[in-house]
Amino acid sequence: LMGRSLGGAVTVALATEHPVRGMILDRTFSCLTDAAAYNFPWLPVHWIMRNRFASVERIGNYHGPLLQLHGTTDKVVPFHQGQQLFDASPSKNKKFIPIHDWGHNAPLPDDILPALIGFIDAIPCHTPTH
Repeated sequence: LMGRSLGGAVTVALATEHPVRGMILDRTFSCLTDAAAYNFPWLPVHWIMRNRFASVERIGNYHGPLLQLHGTTDKVVPFHQGQQLFDASPSKNKKFIPIHDWGHNAPLPDDILPALIGFIDAIPCHTPTH
């Protein structure tokens, strides 16, 4: 599975509920309320948001291969939230790639494609259990 931003939160949810062979997260937040609070600090988002997409809590139930990408200049989902999500992963086969001077809405840089292809090629052929 591969997900970007909010799609990454959906990917984490799916990967923790269904057997998947690997997971790629691209500019994904630790928790939607934290990302919202970062962007709208004057709003009480932790009180009013029902959909929290707390990936940082869920990812502990996923032990398969993980590749995570995050831009160091992401202004929508700050870099530290991506790092926090990665640190919460118990996977023994995980890699975090910080991409310098890369924002939230920038296209994937061409030089990241070998890492994506290498990660996908290295995923075991069997589907692990949770």
